[in-house]
Amino acid sequence: MYSKSRGILAVVFGLLCMAIPALAHHSAAVQYDVNKQVKITGTLVKVEWQNPHNWYYVDVKDASGEVTHWAMEGAPPGHLFRDGVQRSTLLGVIGNTITVEGNPARDGSKNMSAHRMTLSDGKNLPM
Repeated sequence: MYSKSRGILAVVFGLLCMAIPALAHHSAAVQYDVNKQVKITGTLVKVEWQNPHNWYYVDVKDASGEVTHWAMEGAPPGHLFRDGVQRSTLLGVIGNTITVEGNPARDGSKNMSAHRMTLSDGKNLPM
């Protein structure tokens, strides 16, 4: 009887452990306004190639010359790799002008969920 209870407890514990990563993932609609699209053009200043999502940082100058810093969340490295985007490609364009399209942050911050990046040579990269 005692060993049967321990077995059931072990199975329940194992199932709970498998469920925890599912709780960690979030919907983009919570943080980003999926009903709006923004398009910005600026200088790519930093790339963070990391799991669970890559991050891109772009400095955008307005008409008066004032710089606004944008942070963009992109797809995980594995997704980009399968789409043919290499880490070296992104690191190689740091300092270049790029255009990024995506969904803006709901809180009005200069943050977005990036969907597409267009390099200065016109090449489109999925994000």
